[in-house]
Amino acid sequence: MIDNQEVAVAELGEWQQVESLKKLDDTQENPFAQTKRIPFYLDKPLHITLTLYNDAGENVVTLINEDRKRGNHFIYFDTSSLEKGSYEYRLEGESFSLSKEVTIQ
Repeated sequence: MIDNQEVAVAELGEWQQVESLKKLDDTQENPFAQTKRIPFYLDKPLHITLTLYNDAGENVVTLINEDRKRGNHFIYFDTSSLEKGSYEYRLEGESFSLSKEVTIQ
C-alpha cells in the first residue's frame, strides 16, 4: 500500500450534462498511461468520496472527500506510484455506492 500523498491528483472539471441520476463511468485512458481520468455525474449537490482500493480490498487513496455540486465532473490521478494490477474505484454518497475496475500496467 502507498501513502495517500504519493498519488498526485489533478483537479477536475465539468463537461456537458448527461441524462442520468448518478453515474460513474469507466476510466478513459490507455491502461499503460500513467494518468487516469475518472468521469462521474451527480443528480444533486452531495458530499461524496471517491476512493481507490487494491485487489485485496484495502484503501489505497481517497481521491475526493468533499461537497460537489450537481452535474458532470471528472478527476485525473497519477498512477505512477501504484503497483501494476487491478484496482477498484468507488464513488460514495449519502445513499449510494458505485464502483468500477481499473487496470494499471
